[in-house]
Amino acid sequence: MSLGIGRIAVVVALVVGGVAVLASAFDTPASAPVVPGSHVSSSPSTRPHSTPTPTPPPRKTGVKIAVFNGTSSAGIAAQVQQMLQQAGYVPAQQATNSPVTPINHTVVYYRNDAAAAQNHADAQYIATKYFKGARVAELGLSFTDLARGASVAIVLGQDYANSGA
Repeated sequence: MSLGIGRIAVVVALVVGGVAVLASAFDTPASAPVVPGSHVSSSPSTRPHSTPTPTPPPRKTGVKIAVFNGTSSAGIAAQVQQMLQQAGYVPAQQATNSPVTPINHTVVYYRNDAAAAQNHADAQYIATKYFKGARVAELGLSFTDLARGASVAIVLGQDYANSGA
C-alpha cells in the first residue's frame, strides 16, 4: 500500500511543481512585488513594447538571381532567366539544372545574410509576380555555394513546367 501512496505523492509533487513553473512563466502585473518608492502602473503592460522591423519594399530591378531547373523539361531555366533579365533582374550565374531532381513545386529561395529582410521581400515579390503559388524559403547551407552571388535563387518545379508559361 505504501507503494501506491508514494506514487500519489510523486504525482502531487509534479503537479505542484508544474503549476509553479507555469505561474512563474507568465508575468502578471498584479502579482509582481512592489518595491518601495516604485510606481505601479494600471496599464495592461508595464514592459516597453518594441515596434517590429518594417518589411522593406521589394526591389523590382537589380536583384541578383540564380535559376535552376528541377525538372526534365530542357531549357526552362534559361527561358526563365531571360524573362527575369528582361524585367530588370541580374543573373549572378548561368541558368543550370538543379542538383536535385525531380522537383515537384517551384521554390523561390532568399539568402539569409545581412540583407535577409530585403532578400526575403524580393523573393516574395518574385514568387508572387512570376511563379503563382511558389513557396518562399530561406536558402539552405547546402545550396548557398550553388547560388554564388545571388540574393534570390529560383528552383523551377514540375508545376511551372506543366503550366506552359
